[in-house]
Amino acid sequence: MNLQINRNSIEASFAEIAESLINNVDLKVNETLIEFCDLEFYWKGTGHDDTNTHEHNYQNGQLRPHGSGYDIALRNETGYGGILIRGVFSNGLPTYGPFRSADVIFTEGRNLGTGGLSISLVKKTKPTIFPIFKTGRVGLVKGDDFSEAPYRFISCRADYLRQVEGKLALCDEIKKVAAWTSIAEEAKSLPALKYNVAKTL
Repeated sequence: MNLQINRNSIEASFAEIAESLINNVDLKVNETLIEFCDLEFYWKGTGHDDTNTHEHNYQNGQLRPHGSGYDIALRNETGYGGILIRGVFSNGLPTYGPFRSADVIFTEGRNLGTGGLSISLVKKTKPTIFPIFKTGRVGLVKGDDFSEAPYRFISCRADYLRQVEGKLALCDEIKKVAAWTSIAEEAKSLPALKYNVAKTL
């Protein structure tokens, strides 16, 4: 899949990658397929000095463990960054938060058996068309140019959110805002979001 950041359209690159990861790709850990449903982007490069981005030497597309969970590493000739995995869906259950999501990935991978550990991005056998909600990132130091940038992408299907204890009201709130649409439709018609639901997730 395409994990490339276009330096001339960084935010559009984030949106395209997020929709592809959520609707077309699974994280395969040994024989278990894990769906992405909450992704947060970071990028530091030419013309985009996001100081919240962790410096690293990982190659583009590698899974990178760190103090906040797991990233999918991003890198090209003009910069580096990562996609923080904030929410996953595995074995019929949703998990929110980067530490808990990392634990789901680790739990699936700790039973090494005789074949070792295998982690890869694979195409879904049946792509989905879930709407995606774009909002601000969480827990960053305020004040720099990108601290409130809408670089977080959440799968927003109502039945999904209703399975999460305490998220019923959040589901209803999301449905009220203009962001209840796909990234493709947003690119055509919607302005940047001012509603920040991410703080309640």
